[in-house]
Amino acid sequence: MLGFAAITLTGVRDNAMAVRLGSMSPRRVIDRDTLLVPEVIEQEPRSADYIVRHLVDPVWQASGWERSPNFNDDDVWSPS
Repeated sequence: MLGFAAITLTGVRDNAMAVRLGSMSPRRVIDRDTLLVPEVIEQEPRSADYIVRHLVDPVWQASGWERSPNFNDDDVWSPS
């Protein structure tokens, strides 16, 4: 079974991703108004965590982060 998910965010220029209070990370803002996140297309069943991780990582990357800090290396939701 083929699965497909995609998101587009509008009006996001100059917004920042929320990080844990007390974090020493500098504030990073998104530099464009519209984020067209690459779609996730899967032909094998995947967990919801996996799908969401691959949708939100590009949003974090648009604001200067390597990836979302809310998932572990196994693509499991694990907020710190």
